[in-house]
Amino acid sequence: MKILHICYSDGRFGAGIAAMRLVKAQRSWGIDASMFVVLKYTDYPYVYRVSKFKELYIKFCYEISSIIIRKLNRSTNPIPHSINLFGGNLLKQINKFDCDLVNLHFINSEMMSIRDVSKIKKPIVWTLHDSWAFCGAEHYQNGMDDDAYIKEYKPNPYKGFNINRWVLNRKKRYWKNNQFYIITPSQWETACAEKSNLFYNNKSATIHNCLDTDIFKPIDQQGAREILNLEKDKRYILFGAIGGIANTIKGGSLLIEALQIFAEKYDKTNVELLIFGASQRTDYQNFNMPVHFLGRVSDEITMSLIYNSANVMLVPSRMDNLPQTATEPTSCGIPIVCFNVGGLTDIVEHQKTGYIANRFDVTDFAKGIDWVLNKADTKLISKQAREKALTDYDRTKCVDSYSKVYHEVLQ
Repeated sequence: MKILHICYSDGRFGAGIAAMRLVKAQRSWGIDASMFVVLKYTDYPYVYRVSKFKELYIKFCYEISSIIIRKLNRSTNPIPHSINLFGGNLLKQINKFDCDLVNLHFINSEMMSIRDVSKIKKPIVWTLHDSWAFCGAEHYQNGMDDDAYIKEYKPNPYKGFNINRWVLNRKKRYWKNNQFYIITPSQWETACAEKSNLFYNNKSATIHNCLDTDIFKPIDQQGAREILNLEKDKRYILFGAIGGIANTIKGGSLLIEALQIFAEKYDKTNVELLIFGASQRTDYQNFNMPVHFLGRVSDEITMSLIYNSANVMLVPSRMDNLPQTATEPTSCGIPIVCFNVGGLTDIVEHQKTGYIANRFDVTDFAKGIDWVLNKADTKLISKQAREKALTDYDRTKCVDSYSKVYHEVLQ
């Protein structure tokens, strides 16, 4: 069985990292899996990239589509939007690949157009790393009118051009004769896809993203801190996102409010905030506690050290599917504090592997930080978190689940 995975990149971004981990796991278990990308960060020979000319063309198309979105988008949803109007002219190349099945991942940033997806000749399995495939132009619902995509953005929720309805109608037009097998990493995302007007009649399954639990594992906290040159007597609370606190999807503004409340109401003795994904203090706010910026981190071993040096991982996302910034620390035995949104409840069990705060309730989020630092049995939480990761993100289980889907599609 030959599988071609298609994703914008093979690393550095959430979907690309998840897709690359899946490909490596499948190859380890004897599946002939390869990958086709625009941006290649690894040196694996089974990862194929577009030509330099096509890469530049795709980036040019993305800039044009970004201008169109800025000019026409009247949505109040601050989360990124994609129209996939132009595509990278990759259809002929994809259809020439020697494969039995195509597994789509993140195909935005004008890698593929909506029309091109409908012209792929091989059976398609689509792994959804966000909600774009069944929504309009938005990559996630905004946390307020989350059923707008079900209502096909009717009536127009804002004045002016309804970019979400326009993109959704294009998907309905071009994909009406396609049958995708939808895979999502979380039960929440599966439920959302099944309620959509695009995929309600398509088969779907929930398969968690896999992890190398031999890399993301509990290690001695003091040793990890020594390697990272962190102080041994601090209580470190950790937050990470590309762009740091400025990242809207990852809830940077909610984090600011929650930490200000925590600093005012609870014991902040020796508490310091660690931030990875940003190296500058451009969005620094006065949290009434020290802040340590770790910069952007690309290798998994360093990330494991960072997680293991922390007392708690903060994931204040406004919306998320199955973020690596929650699964990875869970595998390291680090408790998570998050909001009750998206697929985070697939990862965190309330007061068992972390703390789930009420949706966007920053006061409850601050309470969760205090609970982990000052009240919880952290040894028990760490043990339970590790056990959950070994069960849910096991690579053998993931590969087997995907193989069953592939065989069903190819029958």
